[in-house]
Amino acid sequence: MSTDNLENQASNNIFEAYVKALRNYFNFKGRTSRYDYWGFWLTDMLVIIIFSVLSVFLKETPAFSSLSDNLKQAYGLLLIIPRIAAIVRRFHDTNKSAVKWILLPVVVSFLFLSGIVAVITDKSTVSIWASMLVLVLIVGLWVCLFRRGLPEDNKYGPAIAENKGQHNKGIIIPIVAWIIPIIAVLLVGAIGGYSKAMTVHKADRTATSVYRLLGSAKGLNGETPIVEENQEGRTGEVLLKGMIPLGGEMNIRRVNGLYTVTLDEVSQAGCEALFKHNWSELPEFIGLQIQGKTDCTSCTEQNPCTLEWIYK
Repeated sequence: MSTDNLENQASNNIFEAYVKALRNYFNFKGRTSRYDYWGFWLTDMLVIIIFSVLSVFLKETPAFSSLSDNLKQAYGLLLIIPRIAAIVRRFHDTNKSAVKWILLPVVVSFLFLSGIVAVITDKSTVSIWASMLVLVLIVGLWVCLFRRGLPEDNKYGPAIAENKGQHNKGIIIPIVAWIIPIIAVLLVGAIGGYSKAMTVHKADRTATSVYRLLGSAKGLNGETPIVEENQEGRTGEVLLKGMIPLGGEMNIRRVNGLYTVTLDEVSQAGCEALFKHNWSELPEFIGLQIQGKTDCTSCTEQNPCTLEWIYK
């Protein structure tokens, strides 16, 4: 069977529809059936969801989180053209001009919104109007893309053959394609909430590590102090052995009668959780600071934080 004949038939499954859309990367001519378009759209959305979930799970691992985010951004950029091309071919399948039914509404909407902005100075009101306009455009576009293609040839190309199963799936998949993003948003939100809760829990456990190291350094409960200043003013230093809940290495030193506990390789989320912890429960606590940075937002994935606790 020739390639032309294959292009004039609906795909057997959504993954085949995805591959077909990529194969027609720069093709803005011809037609795409309802089943093929929404099969591509659904598979594309599943890939984005996978990247999003990975980013949430790997948030506390800077290197992998950065890689996942970069891959997601690269994927989004690479798929811009085939997404637009698929929309254009879908409109052709319903015998509509993509320029007339996509470009014209966008231009009219832009001019309409510009007029509103020129008349109304209340930014919140403009934002409401803009949101309503975008919603209308999205619903209108969805309705156009949901329409069944012409069963006969038109000026954009020959009709695309669909069996009954593909026709029925072409109705169901668009509905599913709208439900899945809603579920995905709720899922990512739940995972994000769980991740945040775990970060707070790890911060509380890290507090225990700080207190334990401080107690050992001071020689509390009858222990021998493990950090002392020598006559030259240099300080002893000890690493806390074992796993630190938020990662990195913890050490302590004593200078001019003050104890400084240092924790390296702290993520932005971990930094924020540690700053929210109530460290003043120990009367000797003086302060918590970020070494060499202004605040937690300045801690990047490539250059994580170093935190210092100061105690008497």
